[in-house]
Amino acid sequence: MERILVIGCPGSGKTHLAKQRENKEGETDEMAQDNYILAYYQKIKDGSIVAGKWVRLIYEYIIKGLEEKAFFYDQKKANAVIDWIESHCYHTKGPRALEPFTLELWEKAFLSCLYGIVD
Repeated sequence: MERILVIGCPGSGKTHLAKQRENKEGETDEMAQDNYILAYYQKIKDGSIVAGKWVRLIYEYIIKGLEEKAFFYDQKKANAVIDWIESHCYHTKGPRALEPFTLELWEKAFLSCLYGIVD
């Protein structure tokens, strides 16, 4: 049995999804933490994010490939890129000048696909 859990990080203000699977003994093992691909797909499925037909289809394909182990997903590589952007890239003009970038969920999901799915 699989469950999708929303987990909060105390003090950070961040939440992420963790996908857990129960084995025969009723124990759970965490499959993914900070998996923005899964988080974005779940929000598309439950209707809290409106996405076009092709976006929905490509994320269905990616999730299916990840579940069937057709793709190798390296969570550390994906999160490293996201963390680097959010800590080293700053706005240069406008009211948010000199503030660091804060990526939205769709951007994190896209970057996770781009840099986290490896050969």
